[in-house]
Amino acid sequence: MAIKGTEIADPNSCLNRADDDEPIFVLRAKDLLAAKLVEDWAARAVLEGCHEDAKIQGAYRFAQAMRAWREKNVSK
Repeated sequence: MAIKGTEIADPNSCLNRADDDEPIFVLRAKDLLAAKLVEDWAARAVLEGCHEDAKIQGAYRFAQAMRAWREKNVSK
């Protein structure tokens, strides 16, 4: 799971490994659609032949964590 402070501090994080001119797209837990989009990504990755089970399962756990954070931190 990626937490903002951890990603910024870790020189080997996905964010910091991106090339300086590489486009990236960030989903925040605060975004109503973020968790669903992460789950959709995981499902599509499997359909496209991704066999990295740890990465897929990690994405589903991450989506759950996003939902839990949103429920706790975002007023309805």
